Parts: sequence; structure tokens; C-alpha cells
Amino acid sequence: NSALLLTDYTLEEELDDYLQKRNLLAHGFWTKYLQCNSSGKEGVDFCYDFGRHSTRIESFFKGFLYFLALRHVKDRDHLDADLKQLGNDFEYFIYSLKEKRLKDRADKIEEEK
Repeated sequence: NSALLLTDYTLEEELDDYLQKRNLLAHGFWTKYLQCNSSGKEGVDFCYDFGRHSTRIESFFKGFLYFLALRHVKDRDHLDADLKQLGNDFEYFIYSLKEKRLKDRADKIEEEK
């Protein structure tokens, strides 16, 4: 998606972009990608992109959940075991807030090297 290349692409715009993709998947995917004479590559590309975007959104919101849970405990050690497992998602959440956009984890790892 060319919009992802913009440096001022914000979290809000990413959420809006995700919503548009979700709506296309739910309401227009069949017509746009399957009831046409294409090779199907566009449909595969769309689904791959949607899946990657979904993973970023999921990690962001798991991190947000972790953030909310931290408000009610003394420190990380006092979180429930299920929430403790979201520590990497919390780091992704904080990183995304600083960057003001969602990046693939692979992009984040490359930047840290």
C-alpha cells in the first residue's frame, strides 16, 4: 500500500485503512477478486496484506490491554500470568506510539540492529 510509505502516516489513518480493508473483505471481496477474469494474484496479495495489517493491529491492542492492566498493579511482576505473556505486545504498543504508526515486527527488529 503506497500510503504506508508516507512518513506522516498516523495511527488513526492506519486504523481507517484497516477498516476499509475489512469492509472490502466482508462486503466486496467476492465481487472484486473472485467474480472476474483475473489470475487471482490480486486477491492473494490483498489477503496477505490484510493478514499482515491484522497482525499489527492485534499486537497493538494486546499491548494497549497490557498498558491498561499496569495501571492496577504495583509493577509488571504482579500482573496475571495471561497478561504477562503480552509483554512483547506492550513494547510494540509503546514503539508504535513513539513512531506514530504500526510497523511490521520485522521492520522494528531491523531498525534495532
